[in-house]
Amino acid sequence: MTGLGYMMVAGGMSTRMGRDKASLPWMDGTLLSSLALRAVRSYSFTHLCVVINRPLVKTEWPGRVWPVTKSGGPLQGDAYIVPTTEGMMYRWQPPDSERIISMLVVSDRFKECGPLAGVEAGLRAITAIADAGETALPEYYLTVSVDMPFYEPDPIVLTKWQKTVLKPDTPNISNAANASNITDTSDTSDTYNVCDTPYSFMPQQEDGRLQPLAAIYHRRCGDIAKELLEKGERRMQSLVAAVPTVYVPISSDNRRYRNVNTPLAYKEALAYAINRTRIVPIVTVTANRSKTGKTRVATELIRRLTNRGIAVGLVKSDGHGFTMDYADTDTGKATAAGAAAVAISGPNGYALLHHTPSEDSLLTLAQSMKVDVALLESRRHGSFPKIVVLRKDHMEELPCEPQEVLAIVSDGPRPLPETECRYFSFDEGDALATWLLEQEIFGRRL
Repeated sequence: MTGLGYMMVAGGMSTRMGRDKASLPWMDGTLLSSLALRAVRSYSFTHLCVVINRPLVKTEWPGRVWPVTKSGGPLQGDAYIVPTTEGMMYRWQPPDSERIISMLVVSDRFKECGPLAGVEAGLRAITAIADAGETALPEYYLTVSVDMPFYEPDPIVLTKWQKTVLKPDTPNISNAANASNITDTSDTSDTYNVCDTPYSFMPQQEDGRLQPLAAIYHRRCGDIAKELLEKGERRMQSLVAAVPTVYVPISSDNRRYRNVNTPLAYKEALAYAINRTRIVPIVTVTANRSKTGKTRVATELIRRLTNRGIAVGLVKSDGHGFTMDYADTDTGKATAAGAAAVAISGPNGYALLHHTPSEDSLLTLAQSMKVDVALLESRRHGSFPKIVVLRKDHMEELPCEPQEVLAIVSDGPRPLPETECRYFSFDEGDALATWLLEQEIFGRRL
């Protein structure tokens, strides 16, 4: 069958994360469901396969999904012959779409053997069903790890697969089976480092690193993966070395290939994703009590970021209330008369005071600023991502849930494992600013 399938490997043990990565919240769904949605919205995959070592939770899946009824006869409507050892077949209709996609869900056969076992399980199940003649399935599958929250099918990789597989007259210049033989660095040339019968299309970064869990594999790679696993080999690179491979040059700085393996990496990625959707990106500086040093941290960040040419705004909450309208001023008289809002403009700027019965949203105020980034300084309030300021005598009192804490600034010992959040002292203002920018916590390069 022509066309390209899409396989999501989501059966890892998530040892460093401490919980199932596939079910981690991500935007309006989970890492798994959002990965599937981005895929089908960017490319017309002819079939999906999910490798996951737990039942598929239909309620966390976007759109409508239903199991296909097993049948002793040929394919009729929703009846489908699926060998019990090969997994379960579903139909999936993505949200806001009339398209219905066939989706195979399987589990690892080699337990606790890493992503190579996931590739083996998915590709061999696909091959078994196709060989049984029950349905036509694609020969090639774009195979992606669930822990890449920004991944979308790479057009560079897809183009090289299309030109090599769908256009057999594409010239072959090498039969190499290892990454050291790369000769092509162009994204548009019709000349590729390909093999007579390519079994994988492998993204390779400029620094030489491979991306085997964002590569295209022929379904026969499943048999080779099985042989490797039976010999005790678990590395994905062993599969790449064992099959004829097309190496596809990609940039070393491409966010789509970044993964999240620890709680901190997940929170950094989530901060980037959330701030990317905001008009003005924000970071909240919060504390568990007054007089902890929130203003010291915020002003130091403002100074460090401003010195780098970044326009920074500050939104500060005041739990005791405040006034800008003294009684003997024109604005004060207007407020006393009942004005809902007063504004004053001058040659050096303007000020606006809106009288409301409750505190306005700090986030709303930040979004109205004409700045590059905004800091929210608030006690126990504010939006994610959050920097928490703690004093050594009150280290145990977090002002928010631990999963909201991106970094801690403190004069005490490290209160949380380094995998949970970043830690800075009060004297490390420049390091804090550098980290925010290097990790693109503000959702963009500044």
